[in-house]
Amino acid sequence: MPDLADLTDAELVRAFREGRSDRAFEQLLGRYVRLIRSWARKYWCAYRIADCDDLEQEARIAFLGAVNSYDQAQSGFFGFAQLCVTRRLKSVVKSAGRLRNCPPPGAVILSTGMGSGMGASDGDDRDMIEAVPNPAACDPLDLAVANDAARRLWSVAGSALSGLELEALKRRAWGESYQEVAAELGVSQKSIDNAVTRARRKLRGLIESDGGLLREEDESA
Repeated sequence: MPDLADLTDAELVRAFREGRSDRAFEQLLGRYVRLIRSWARKYWCAYRIADCDDLEQEARIAFLGAVNSYDQAQSGFFGFAQLCVTRRLKSVVKSAGRLRNCPPPGAVILSTGMGSGMGASDGDDRDMIEAVPNPAACDPLDLAVANDAARRLWSVAGSALSGLELEALKRRAWGESYQEVAAELGVSQKSIDNAVTRARRKLRGLIESDGGLLREEDESA
């Protein structure tokens, strides 16, 4: 039997499922454990709901589910595992009643300060996905400021953007692909591309024209 360390992810999945080899799964989990922890901590840093360890446990359960349901003919394992884990984490957050009403704080601010990046493929479009605060930088004060600024910006976005622009931007901020957003909203990927680009342009323009938009109002005024 070949050294497990030399096997590809797909081969380890097959070894685990066909032979129920715990060692194969342990080898595979070892490759992904830091990623799983990172994915979980991003959601914890954005919302501080439940316990970080609980979210990581949910992520591990989703990872096991990915291993058990993976079809090599359909996609690469990394992308499939990431999809399964992030969908589960979104579901956990959504169950707390916060997913749609309060997008992750960093995602809004970062997305309005960058170029559209629409030419990049979804697989490498990190401008919004990576906008959730870095776990190493989760200072409570920084998070509080980001949350306050994000809430004010989303409040303005609700009146400044069209329904499609607002919904497309929210879903992209959560890391959904253009294909996923288009399918969920029943429009073409090009329409989502254009809607997100327009939304960013409008919000960026509002920020540039009103420098105090993201700052707290002076209570003494």
